[in-house]
Amino acid sequence: MLKPFTNAQTLRKYSVRKKIAYLDLLRCMAAVAVVVIHVLGPYREQINNISNGAWETATTFNTLSRWAVPVFIMITGALMLSDTRKFNIGYFFKRRLRKVLVPFLAWSIFYAWLSGVSPTGYSADIFRETLVNIPTTKPIITLVFSITSSHCISLFPFSAT
Repeated sequence: MLKPFTNAQTLRKYSVRKKIAYLDLLRCMAAVAVVVIHVLGPYREQINNISNGAWETATTFNTLSRWAVPVFIMITGALMLSDTRKFNIGYFFKRRLRKVLVPFLAWSIFYAWLSGVSPTGYSADIFRETLVNIPTTKPIITLVFSITSSHCISLFPFSAT
């Protein structure tokens, strides 16, 4: 039979971090807001193609949801800065590379592959061209969070005490 944790030291040993309920709630709300941004984003370009009421509604909800991305960045910063474990720069970057760089590269490759897909078929040349130009082109808007996070992460060791 499992015994409940009896002291804080034992709890810390088995728990990476104590959950902060309001941050979890904020994450859920922000996730819904990000979905709203992505679903309603294309309607910004439809100003003369849909009714004014539909366009105003879509752009209003899209605009009101824009708080979500900065909140995700602030949550990330708050959790990184409140970590009480001894700071190890090697572990820090290794862990962050797995969480930010690997997904960023995977999604970049996926979007490059997707750029080769068209109604007429698949073009491997467009895929290769997009892939080669990833480092020098404007990032796909859905990957901006990863880029912003990587900037914050790279500066974090300078603020760690």
